[in-house]
Amino acid sequence: AIFVGIVAIASFTTMSNLRNAYVGERRGARTRGNVQITVTPGAETTSYSAAVRERGERWSFEFVPIEWQPVAGDHEAQVVHLAGVDWPVLVIVDAGILVPRYKPKRT
Repeated sequence: AIFVGIVAIASFTTMSNLRNAYVGERRGARTRGNVQITVTPGAETTSYSAAVRERGERWSFEFVPIEWQPVAGDHEAQVVHLAGVDWPVLVIVDAGILVPRYKPKRT
């Protein structure tokens, strides 16, 4: 029961972030920023993380690339915000998009 609860909470968070990214892509405020992508190979899966810098703030989060292969390093980006959400809901780089997997952390 505890495992199912943890999975349900993680799924809710992910779905909320996807919904915010969808709305942000259409109506969000965009600023220029930079993102440092980190690629960490694992035994079973590769993990991807991002550190976004813009407007004097830095946010860190994990993401899952969809239909693109992230390259580690610094990249120029468009950072998308929605009113009422403290962190970037979407980050756009030339190669693809980054949607936070979980709630981003201010670093």
